[in-house]
Amino acid sequence: MRAIQIRQRILAVSVDRDENGKSQCIVELDPKLIETEPYPFRPFQGWRYLKPVAAPPDIRSGAAHIDPHMPSALRVELRRPGLL
Repeated sequence: MRAIQIRQRILAVSVDRDENGKSQCIVELDPKLIETEPYPFRPFQGWRYLKPVAAPPDIRSGAAHIDPHMPSALRVELRRPGLL
């Protein structure tokens, strides 16, 4: 499935140099992955620049009738006929 399904907080962005002196951007990510409602999006379509109002909602653990461990493909299939 080509969709956003996970988000991850950026903790820090810095610049460093490799052994040849070439500049590199270092992005430090929070190890915690947060599942989102599947949101169809093509790769390299600027998904990382979504404004918060356009970003897919998080799947909250304990949300009514949705098991957070349910496979995302199953959630997508159950949403099509409106079952989720």
